[in-house]
Amino acid sequence: MRVSDLQEYSTTNKKIDSILKAKGYKKLGSGVDQTAYLEPGTGYVLKVFGTQGGESFSADHKMFFKWVKYCMSVPKNPFVPKFGGYESFIFNGDRYLQIRQEMLKPIAGPGANLLSKFSDAIYGDFIETLPNLEKWMDEFEPAYIPALQQLKKQLGPKGLQLLFSTMLKLYRIGEKRGYEFDLHAGNFMARADGTPVIVDPWVVDNELW
Repeated sequence: MRVSDLQEYSTTNKKIDSILKAKGYKKLGSGVDQTAYLEPGTGYVLKVFGTQGGESFSADHKMFFKWVKYCMSVPKNPFVPKFGGYESFIFNGDRYLQIRQEMLKPIAGPGANLLSKFSDAIYGDFIETLPNLEKWMDEFEPAYIPALQQLKKQLGPKGLQLLFSTMLKLYRIGEKRGYEFDLHAGNFMARADGTPVIVDPWVVDNELW
């Protein structure tokens, strides 16, 4: 997750940051909802998902549960993150989540922007097949065609199909649940081998909850 691009709004008590740092966690970054730390000795990223006040789970917490359960249901899909577990805790009367996720890195070059164009095609023009996506790209985003061909070479035709199908599936899940599709460039990252990984595909309109 690129915590700098988070869209929801919650807070995290500063004392939690102090406690984790005292235990050897290294802060990697923070956004409006989550703070990420490198966990000592494991290589995992520990993310603290903030509170919106009180002991109840927020709509954003519930959205995260849906996301992580989806990822865990498709363990062989290389395009979603691997989680090492999650749990909730209460601090000073407020509910938080702590999440362990594999370490990811920013995508180099134009790859993340290319994938955001896939998202635009799905969400904005209701493109539902890979051949139609390629036609859409050729017509509306020709500058990205070299990057698309490079991605197809990297993943292979079946890999590119699975990536697109995964994004389409997430769009449909979000539509069914009332989540907004949020796969902008900042919500794609990569593993060390360059495999693109989808992170944080949805946001909650808290006014609806």
